[in-house]
Amino acid sequence: MWVLGTKVYSYISGGTEYCYCLDSINHKSNYCSYRVCYFTSESTNRKSDFIRELNASYKQACLQCSFSDKELSEYIQFKKRKSVDLPVKYAVSNVGQQSDSVWVLGSGVYISDEGEEISAEQSKHVWIGNIYHGPGVASSLDQCTIELPLRTEPLAVLLLALKQSMKHNFFPCLITMAGSIMALHYQQFIEKLKCCPILFAYGKSGSGKTTALLSGLSLFGADNLRFFRGLSSAKVTQLCSITNIPLGLDDPDTKGGFNKAIMDLFNGAKQGTISRGEFKPKSTVVITSNITPFDQQR
Repeated sequence: MWVLGTKVYSYISGGTEYCYCLDSINHKSNYCSYRVCYFTSESTNRKSDFIRELNASYKQACLQCSFSDKELSEYIQFKKRKSVDLPVKYAVSNVGQQSDSVWVLGSGVYISDEGEEISAEQSKHVWIGNIYHGPGVASSLDQCTIELPLRTEPLAVLLLALKQSMKHNFFPCLITMAGSIMALHYQQFIEKLKCCPILFAYGKSGSGKTTALLSGLSLFGADNLRFFRGLSSAKVTQLCSITNIPLGLDDPDTKGGFNKAIMDLFNGAKQGTISRGEFKPKSTVVITSNITPFDQQR
């Protein structure tokens, strides 16, 4: 038995805007277990496309369809007309704050702008990175690492561990972590002040800069997702245009227009090329380095 499920609308930008209408089909097997598959409305025009998308979502190449192309399209349209009361969710292709101020940090992780956890059932959003793979859609791995339910105890444990390990560098570490939180609100800074300060943590090797940077990013589960070394200026610009989760740069190479890219982030300026399109920054960077910003050796 096949039952048409939730409709999901997605507006995905990245140089080009894509619009998907995803529907789910619940398949009841002979063992009375329900499995959910997803497909785009466009794929229902051809049976081969429809089956390919279902099998990709199902993660097994075992589903088949005996309908012709015309019969399949007519059947789907019939099911849609019979299911006018389907719930609608808005698909999220990249982690971060959405247009309605809700933070989507991964599959099942939905947080209001007041910091309250929203259940998957109550959320108006759905993370599609692990159910559909198309242009502009992040993969299932491109998520923040968040354990639910949300608790404050891990922050106290982190601060205590940092105080014991960082010793006299504990307060600079706190400032670096605070800079990561400030960077999380980059767009508000640009809207109100037309600029956003960029935190630059300078110190000798072994002083704890990298630990401080990772600790700051870990506050929103991005210490694996958004921690980099050796990025080009073009890549920095691209990564900062995808999400409003800040980017952590550990001892970066400042050649090849890097300083200009950082200045553009400070001012909120757009960048664009003919081949890659236009990039408008949604987030900024937090930088650590063994040299000062005035040293132009690298």
